[in-house]
Amino acid sequence: MDEFKVREWLLDQTTMRLFRNGFDGLTMDSVAEDAGISKKTLYRLVPSKADLLKMVIGRQIESVEKKMKVILANPHMNFQEKLDGMLREASEVLSRLPRNTPRQIMKMGPDVWEMLRSRRASLLDIIVELLVEGREIGMIRKDLPPAFLAKSLHTMIDTMLTPQMAVESGLGLTELLNLTLKMMYGGILTDLGCRTTIVSEQT
Repeated sequence: MDEFKVREWLLDQTTMRLFRNGFDGLTMDSVAEDAGISKKTLYRLVPSKADLLKMVIGRQIESVEKKMKVILANPHMNFQEKLDGMLREASEVLSRLPRNTPRQIMKMGPDVWEMLRSRRASLLDIIVELLVEGREIGMIRKDLPPAFLAKSLHTMIDTMLTPQMAVESGLGLTELLNLTLKMMYGGILTDLGCRTTIVSEQT
């Protein structure tokens, strides 16, 4: 038996069930049944439900990472098209996760979230590459050093896009991501607010 192929098939079936029914309704019995394998084989491939969640989410992030790298390297797309494409890919995978995912991550323990954070960092690094590219062509302010851009993006996402924040705010992970990026790229002041701030600084 090719265990790699069996594991990939297992993750395919589990991902479909997860997106369809949510993680609460996912049991190791149902996973084994969907994949057409015995529970003994399942537990040899995946020791626990928490490990299964790590594998499924990690696999989704890896898929998004590959797509974002293709977008970054596309010579026929301009800066805005690349940025829109990358954010769309990131939002799409989050939107497919059930709304109860943050609660499940908290229930499974901090090691699940730490795995997600470490894998997510690679996606943010790709966006930072694009921001640096945009800085060189005048789409991003040049008074913001690349290292500052990178640190700011990682810090904001780490602070705002957490299971605890999702549960407390009642927002989904996609909504939290979109609001965080909107605040980073657009700021919080309206045109009137900007003018008022400038006047205040001058008086």
